[in-house]
Amino acid sequence: MALKEQMDVVLPDQNNFIHHWVDTLSKEEFIKFKHYLLSELPGSRSKIAKPLAEHIWEHYHDRKLLTKSLEELGYCTLAEVYRDKRPKKRDTRMGNFGEIVTSAYMEQQLGYQVPIYRLRYNPNPEQSMKGDDVIGFKFGVEEGEQRIICVAESKVRKHYDANILNEAYEGIKKSYGQAEPTSLNFIYERLIERGNYDLARKVHSFLNHFSMKKPYSKEYLIFLVSEHRHITPTQNLHNQSNIIEGLSIYEFKLHDIHPFINDLFEQEIEL
Repeated sequence: MALKEQMDVVLPDQNNFIHHWVDTLSKEEFIKFKHYLLSELPGSRSKIAKPLAEHIWEHYHDRKLLTKSLEELGYCTLAEVYRDKRPKKRDTRMGNFGEIVTSAYMEQQLGYQVPIYRLRYNPNPEQSMKGDDVIGFKFGVEEGEQRIICVAESKVRKHYDANILNEAYEGIKKSYGQAEPTSLNFIYERLIERGNYDLARKVHSFLNHFSMKKPYSKEYLIFLVSEHRHITPTQNLHNQSNIIEGLSIYEFKLHDIHPFINDLFEQEIEL
């Protein structure tokens, strides 16, 4: 029995580390939005550090492109081909960490597909990119059922207060006021460049206003990461008269944010 149990143990990797790391402490159904309080599972950090660091690296580098370059130019030119694009500035790392964890949570926990890691295409890794932080898709069936786009905004701070939530909500409101997310065409073009035509076609169906498919739904997600939480900023948002539809707020409490994120970004990754 002990051997059987050991064989059934699933170790954390890049595709499932959220399940080994994040626990939902509570869920509140406000009239205008949903609110989730998240925390780390006890003893999980040491187990997920390596796959999380690898996942962070993947957001900045295309392993397939690197492999192709090595094949074309020869292994001896590795130093010339490979350049670590992970940022060095603390604030940039924190902001990007929020985006990366948000996309992972959406994929591994909520069932969305995030087709493009946009940080790979940032011409200046030390500066943040404009546009939506993360866009996730649920493509549904061919007839168009359960077609959903989720636009997410992330924020990482040591202390969590009302200003953080307000900043994130203002970012969500900008996307809400548009006919479609600004990054949709960007995602489609990058998929075409990568030769992923099937996925590009699915994304393009959200851009085609003349399609006979049924309309898709929009959902909005705010993902906040902080070390300390002394107040309840969601109450301020709840008191506003006009709140966008389909909004969910996730608060992830993470201790020792600065050294933890720094260690993740500094880890050496096997190529």
